[in-house]
Amino acid sequence: MEKKPFLTEAMAQEIIEDVPTPFHVYDEKGIRENVRRINKAFSWNKGFKEYFAVKALPNPVILQILKEEGCGVLTEDTFVSVAVLKAPIQWDEQHEVQAIFLVSVSRQKNKKLQDFYATTARLLLDEQRIGQLIQKRSYQTLAECLEAVDNERTE
Repeated sequence: MEKKPFLTEAMAQEIIEDVPTPFHVYDEKGIRENVRRINKAFSWNKGFKEYFAVKALPNPVILQILKEEGCGVLTEDTFVSVAVLKAPIQWDEQHEVQAIFLVSVSRQKNKKLQDFYATTARLLLDEQRIGQLIQKRSYQTLAECLEAVDNERTE
């Protein structure tokens, strides 16, 4: 099978003009085709389901593509990846986002998970603290915001 790049040099140059570097470009069509090829190869096994290791690429767009193609996600640990962008991006027709939280929950039972959900949900709904996080863009600010929200929740 001959491998052909999905992106020409001219296309890359055009993207560079509009998008600040560094950036990643993914081949959605190629990803979907590969998942379908894997699923077809194992179609003889009625219980087969492909799982993607979130740790390998915790990108919410890629994870959504894989979900749409019937893949599950696999993670050993519960974790959160946080990205605070330099400028907001259009999330949908009505919303822009600048802080993105990707939560991955393992299959293992964890008694503290409810506390995690409660604290994280409160932070995500706290516009003032999210504003601080966007302004300062630091791990220290994230930790301080989480600690403050958790303290308020448990008082």
